[in-house]
Amino acid sequence: MNHRQMLEWERLSRRYDENAIPLYLSYPVESFWKQKSSVGQHNQSLRSAVVSFLYFHFPYCREICHYCMCYKEPLQNDSELDLYLDYLIRDMDIRLEVLLENGWEGAAHMHWGGGTPTLLNENQLETIHRAITERQLINTDRSHEHSIEAFPDPQIVTLPKLELLKSLGFNVISFGIQDFDRRIQKVINREHDPGAVRELIAMAKQVGFRVHVDLCYGLPFQGISELEDTIQKVLPAAPGRICIFPYVHAPMVFPRQNIIPRSSIPNSFIKVLMAERADRLLVGEGYTRLGLDHYISGDDPFLNDLKANGSKTLMGYSQDDKLNYIGFGATAISFFDKSFYRTVASIKDYCQMIDAGQLPVELERSYRHNDDDHIRNKLIQDHILTRFEIDITKFGNEFDIDFNSYFEKERETLEQFAREGLVDLSDPEVIRVTRTGQFFSRHIAHQFDRFYSHKSIQ
Repeated sequence: MNHRQMLEWERLSRRYDENAIPLYLSYPVESFWKQKSSVGQHNQSLRSAVVSFLYFHFPYCREICHYCMCYKEPLQNDSELDLYLDYLIRDMDIRLEVLLENGWEGAAHMHWGGGTPTLLNENQLETIHRAITERQLINTDRSHEHSIEAFPDPQIVTLPKLELLKSLGFNVISFGIQDFDRRIQKVINREHDPGAVRELIAMAKQVGFRVHVDLCYGLPFQGISELEDTIQKVLPAAPGRICIFPYVHAPMVFPRQNIIPRSSIPNSFIKVLMAERADRLLVGEGYTRLGLDHYISGDDPFLNDLKANGSKTLMGYSQDDKLNYIGFGATAISFFDKSFYRTVASIKDYCQMIDAGQLPVELERSYRHNDDDHIRNKLIQDHILTRFEIDITKFGNEFDIDFNSYFEKERETLEQFAREGLVDLSDPEVIRVTRTGQFFSRHIAHQFDRFYSHKSIQ
């Protein structure tokens, strides 16, 4: 990037602030899930959905990272996990009773997240996995993906534990690295050694896992050189996928982030430059970019399918058979029958509701897509934020709409983006997000979000 380009990117980053736009983990974003549902409505949706993906949330961590936006609790002793697993099994039974009413035959895919699910000891891992398989929640007859998140600590993720997980059917492990810089690690309370992490990745591969890693940009005191150094230390391990996600500083929502000095957070311009530099490095090493933040190696078995048909969901970029999912455990999110549901947020409330024989779901915080939501969700998540282009005729035919009429107001805004080089409108049949525009694509998506009142950007 030459000096003139850098000045232009600085101007764009001031106009389109990276920190002022939702991450669009979902559409609508979670703050707009305010519809009230009922147990009957929830169960009717669950009966009618084709659910092929299960998510299990394990909210305990050995220590709490200051930057993290996930629901988690510090683990005091293993007995807390034993008790939590008992309630998780009872949660499964509540949902399973409904699922089986319509002849459900089990899911093909499963993900364990948290928190730190690899904190479970070997006996606990076998106990909860046996509970899942005995209830036939998982069907491994088809091509399946069973994945688990892990803190990259060799004292937690041992060889016997990896071998056990592989024997249970897990085939993907995701290590949350974030950054290797010591100063950054201390500020976010997440320390690990690059050499030990590479050895752990090699060991997981040797056991037979596909390995994914998570990195983060925009962390406190992080600059372009720190991010580049972390990527250069990760590349020799050759992970199959690298997710590089932006840090969001929102201490009003996540109070622990108040520990982080606000002035240490990179501004929008530096964050955009970091994302651009990471893209050049990873694509230069042969990774294929998928959407905003995923980089996939050429030997990934789902690469072609994701490029052609991948969809962006709360679970990341997914194949078509992962679009409906159930989340078990405190704060887990479900999406089925075009509806979002969230399990109650605290472990205490979760356990109390299950003890009372109640569905442990925050029914007053649900959201069901109407026809317009469904159209905009597909446009924002699958086209703008995943493939960076919209085939106007094809999209219109899919939803039986005239695209230019339906999005007449948004088309006017796209003209401004085109003048600034963020979208290419030269082909009347295809709207393409330019390479520069890709790093501001959430702002493009934002113009199609009906939940916000948009002011003119002319």
